[in-house]
Amino acid sequence: MTSIQLIIQSSLQKYVFILFSALILFTGCTVKDPSKDIEPTKRELVRENISDELVSEVYEIIFAIENKDFNLLNFYVHPTFGFYDVFKIDNIQTIVHHNSIKDYTYENLEEISQVIKERDDDINYRAIKYEDPKFDCSYSDDKFYGLSKNGLFLSADIKEYLKKHMTYFNTNKLEIYDKEDFYKAKIVEKTSYKVTLTSYIVFYITKLEDRFYITLFDRVITNCSKGN
Repeated sequence: MTSIQLIIQSSLQKYVFILFSALILFTGCTVKDPSKDIEPTKRELVRENISDELVSEVYEIIFAIENKDFNLLNFYVHPTFGFYDVFKIDNIQTIVHHNSIKDYTYENLEEISQVIKERDDDINYRAIKYEDPKFDCSYSDDKFYGLSKNGLFLSADIKEYLKKHMTYFNTNKLEIYDKEDFYKAKIVEKTSYKVTLTSYIVFYITKLEDRFYITLFDRVITNCSKGN
């Protein structure tokens, strides 16, 4: 083999080595998250048992509500998952998604922050009761209006507001919600607990990743306006 052939062969070997090394580096940097390949509908979603961790987080959120501490409250709102605010406008159920609890009023629309600021009930919110009080609109007699019991309550009685809302809009050919939206709704409705605080605060608390967050405020359950 001539000197020229040796030089060419050596150069080719270096080139192949560099190319192979670059390929390993490139594929190592672009490894896909395996969880992205899992179809959301195939993942099992289970509500955890009530734990000391859950109870402790409920206490912290209630403490923030009692003190109108919106900085602390927003610590319990996941930055990307956010939360859903379910309420009525002109007797029509509405759902709005937010990424934080903002302390303002928009065009006379009462935000959840206003509901929290106006709440002034003095109750023993440290004594959690594991039941689901019912709200009575009592159209015929005002003395029965309101929650059937006073206090702080924790239950697994979750309403499928999100799924029904998204299905309704998509069925009417608006197609606003995609698979990811329906999966988020499923997480909220299959794994959350409902927290009820006398007299008008109702929210869902859900474990996302490694801790609990507020994922929904239910203002429909205490709204007695007649309509959809």
